[in-house]
Amino acid sequence: MKRPLIATLVIGIFAVVVVSALQLIPQVAQFESRAADYISSYTSTTRIVPKQWQYVFMSVLGFGIAALTVTTVRRGRIGLLVVGLLIELAAVTWICGLYSVFFQPFPAMLAAALAFIAADRYTAITQRGRSVTARGFFSDRLSKEQLQRVISGDIAFDSEAKTYEATVVVCDVANKYDLADDCEPPVFGRITEDFINRVYSNCGCRRRSRAVWISRSRRPSRRQSGSGGA
Repeated sequence: MKRPLIATLVIGIFAVVVVSALQLIPQVAQFESRAADYISSYTSTTRIVPKQWQYVFMSVLGFGIAALTVTTVRRGRIGLLVVGLLIELAAVTWICGLYSVFFQPFPAMLAAALAFIAADRYTAITQRGRSVTARGFFSDRLSKEQLQRVISGDIAFDSEAKTYEATVVVCDVANKYDLADDCEPPVFGRITEDFINRVYSNCGCRRRSRAVWISRSRRPSRRQSGSGGA
């Protein structure tokens, strides 16, 4: 949670600072005014939205889109959301022009687009190694959505090999004394469970589960094999 928050703050501040610096360039400001004049005529308006509100809109859009892009699994949908947001900002400018209010949408548009591009590239770069590893292991075994969750870290995955110690108890009593062939499944199950309980009690271990799975051997008993060979 800490890493996406830091990335969101850095990208949001970066988008706001860059767009604010661009507004100080006369050529950029002149271009924005001419472009906005096609949507809403500046000369026909009587009021103008103050620049203070422009910084508020840039901050909200910059930080909001950066947070959504960094924390989401499917960034393509966020891209479609950003495109729709840019269209809505142009529509807001046109609606404000109907009420003789001039609203400059391009600073907010630039902040939204820049925040999405920066967050998308940041996420792609930080997840490149994990993406290659996850696709190599699970590309043919998981759906695209689950694969993206593995890449983004929502599903824990550790590709490093590790060694573990384990204790295994093997019992061959059933095959040696033909118990699997001569006894009924309930009787064989009770004998097996009693043997396991004695083993655990003698070694000082504690059982974690009382469930016993019984697989009855299909191999012929010694008596059958002996009679068949005779």
